[in-house]
Amino acid sequence: MIDLLRNIGAPGGAVDLRTASWSLPPGCMEGSVVVAFIRNLHRRLRGPRLSDATFDTYLHVLRAKWAELPPDSDAGERRFSTDLLTWSDDKLLAYWDEQLRASEDLRGWYRALYAPLLRGKRVLEIGSGMGFDGLYFLQHGAEWQPSDIVADNQRLIQRLAQAKGLQPLGFLHIDSLAAFEQLPHDFDVVWAIGSLIHLPFALAAEECAEIIKHLKPGGRWIELTYPFERWAREGGLPFSEWGKVTDGERTPWVEWYDAEKLRQRLAPHVMTPIMDLHFSSNNFNWIDMIYTGERAPPPMAPVELPPPPPITTPTEIWSYAHRIAVRDLLRMVDGSVSADITCKVTSGSIGFAFLTTDGTAFTGREQMLNARGLLQRVTITGAAASDAIVIRNTSGHGPSRVEIETITLRSAL
Repeated sequence: MIDLLRNIGAPGGAVDLRTASWSLPPGCMEGSVVVAFIRNLHRRLRGPRLSDATFDTYLHVLRAKWAELPPDSDAGERRFSTDLLTWSDDKLLAYWDEQLRASEDLRGWYRALYAPLLRGKRVLEIGSGMGFDGLYFLQHGAEWQPSDIVADNQRLIQRLAQAKGLQPLGFLHIDSLAAFEQLPHDFDVVWAIGSLIHLPFALAAEECAEIIKHLKPGGRWIELTYPFERWAREGGLPFSEWGKVTDGERTPWVEWYDAEKLRQRLAPHVMTPIMDLHFSSNNFNWIDMIYTGERAPPPMAPVELPPPPPITTPTEIWSYAHRIAVRDLLRMVDGSVSADITCKVTSGSIGFAFLTTDGTAFTGREQMLNARGLLQRVTITGAAASDAIVIRNTSGHGPSRVEIETITLRSAL
């Protein structure tokens, strides 16, 4: 057991308790104090089980990663804020300016778009990192409130702001959900550039429920996310593993988002999307939404429908190939409903829509997917009075084929 303890954290050591699956050495009593200590240490290093986790209990898992700051451009290397704080002001400013210039091709478009829009606006940034966006907008007339889960990241921004002669609204260290109580309730914009995607959906929803209390009705919620298409292209990995591909080996979690999934995370608050833009070869998704200040009525519980076998459509364009009955599931539902569908269109083009009870018309807009060979996701919306989800051929060049993996029926947002 002493050898086991010596190996914890040692370079090249035999035991990594964060990930190890280990058994007790021969002769070691299960109930011993040492074993209890080791098991407790193992749980702490591994982090909470997601089924038991809350935002506050998951924070230490996130901090272990995000004390390591990403560069503003793909060309830079990741650096720990603790190390950057040892640099002189001149060296720190030179690095910040260099990274800002290097990111112009990737990020310049949205800074040019939003700089005039944010002038005079109060902006709450979630996960401000080194403040590349926030300090830029502060220089262009915005009122900026940085916030971060890592205290040294905030100290770094304070150094940079002072060196540039700039004054943010404050410096918020997010040490728990209660930290948001310090903020006023009059922000015009929530700005979250690749931050809220890095924790599990339920925990992100928990944090968002606190953040949105501080956004004015009519304000904007703006996020940079990774899209579903990138997740599918990179292997459809579990979110606990995908982060290692997107953001380095130490990343505990990352999820894909589109506007519809983001609206679900922010529910029951009603959000109106005004931009849902994929860019940089589908590596990133830019989502801009207006907060209406309204709350939606209680939704129906989502229903997972059994997917049909692979479907090959008739040859003729617009011909129906399959119907999935939903009328009985929607009898007690008012308003509109949505279905989130993941599928692989292997040839041609496939249309999805909700169909009226008499089968003569759609109750909402049809969504069409062309063959790509990768998993795709589509959301259709229609009236709660719909009879079925219809799947049809939308190709004029012969039959089409689709393999449906999941169908989730839920209230529309």
